[in-house]
Amino acid sequence: MDTNSKNKEIMDVVLSLFEEKLDAPMEFNFKAGGKTYPLTCTDDCLVASAQRMKKVAEAILEDIRKEDNYHKEKAAVRLLRLFESYEKLAASFAEMHQSYPEAASALQQQIPAFATLEHSGSEVWERIKDKV
Repeated sequence: MDTNSKNKEIMDVVLSLFEEKLDAPMEFNFKAGGKTYPLTCTDDCLVASAQRMKKVAEAILEDIRKEDNYHKEKAAVRLLRLFESYEKLAASFAEMHQSYPEAASALQQQIPAFATLEHSGSEVWERIKDKV
């Protein structure tokens, strides 16, 4: 098996673990500045979702470190780094969307991924707004 195939296989295992752990019920809060806040809008849901993904990636890395498998750990670290960055992006966009909605809208026109961020927060809010 070549290196790319082996790396893909290992990452597939790590992503499978991620999907399994992500199935757990979502908490209806998010953290900011060391405090916990209830979800009240789309932007909160975007941040909470990103924090949840990062937390799952952290748990996977912790579990894999117990296995003492360098290649799996390397894949888990990469996944965690991705979700750490995603959390920062989500929080920055949510803050801009709340404080400077016109600027956020202009960015969404220029960078379609920002519109996707808002949409993902909206999807979560629609699923949970009656439960919070």
